[in-house]
Amino acid sequence: GQQLLEAGLQVEEFGGEVPMIGISATQRTNLDQLREAVLLQAEMMELRSEREGPAEAIVLEASVRKGLGVVATLMVQRGCLKPSDCVVVGSGYGKVRVMQDETGSKLRTAHASTPVTISGV
Repeated sequence: GQQLLEAGLQVEEFGGEVPMIGISATQRTNLDQLREAVLLQAEMMELRSEREGPAEAIVLEASVRKGLGVVATLMVQRGCLKPSDCVVVGSGYGKVRVMQDETGSKLRTAHASTPVTISGV
């Protein structure tokens, strides 16, 4: 908290407006609290995104896995992503074969603010 204050960010615990959530992605600690805080901030800031139309996403992580091909974790920013959609990343392209959420459950659609893992591209 103190380092953030020195960098000009006033976190809530020091009377500011910036929420601070201690997380560990590797140990999956406090990820639900982080998600809730992000959703609350988005609601308070009245952030909205297009839910229909072609999807746009940010690639967070990508790798090649034997038997699956390219596997990428994405954050959908706008539109709707579905299995069988064509995707373009840089100079590469392909079709989404499998789309899963963070628990590994298959998804039929993914809208803005949805993290997904796609494979078979």
